[in-house]
Amino acid sequence: MRPLRLGTTLGVVALTLALGSCSSDTEEPKTLELDATPSASPTPSAEPGETPSGEPADDAIPTSYPEIGLEFSALPQASGPEAAALATYVEYERGLRELSRTGELNPLLTDNAAPSLTPTLESTVAYLRDNDTRYDGEVRIDVDLEGAGPRAAALTLCTDASDLKLVKSGRPGPVEGLQRAVGRVVLTAADGTWVVTQYDTLEESC
Repeated sequence: MRPLRLGTTLGVVALTLALGSCSSDTEEPKTLELDATPSASPTPSAEPGETPSGEPADDAIPTSYPEIGLEFSALPQASGPEAAALATYVEYERGLRELSRTGELNPLLTDNAAPSLTPTLESTVAYLRDNDTRYDGEVRIDVDLEGAGPRAAALTLCTDASDLKLVKSGRPGPVEGLQRAVGRVVLTAADGTWVVTQYDTLEESC
């Protein structure tokens, strides 16, 4: 595990907010037993959150959370276990963005993270508080579903933080460096309950 530090690139910033630049002790994502592809949508042309007719789906996951500066520009269509895993990830991401603004843990994180991630989330809180650091502005995320099975799912992210602001001792400033970064999230399920077990941001642009 690498120590938390104030990043000058999007990759490090996202990691600081997410998992303090470290992965959990779970298996590498490639070893997870996932379906080769997500369940095919009967109408690929439908926009995320819409039915084949173009009407909003009753159970569609919202994509806009302006109160915490989070926008999903794309969420994959999913059903069954895939939809449950996706909903858990969205709740977790919301929790990360709230943490980045408040410097405090919240139920969105504690309810949707594997226990193995708790120490890192707590160290992230300590880092933000000790360095009087918060984040403001907006993050936009594209999400693709790599694959999913009844017990594991993997997502690929493209996080755009070009509008994100670093607030140090109450003074906002730009976040320099890489503005769009690839991320990967792994979730697992036990007894039908999904949790995030791994969240990595890669040092590569998307």
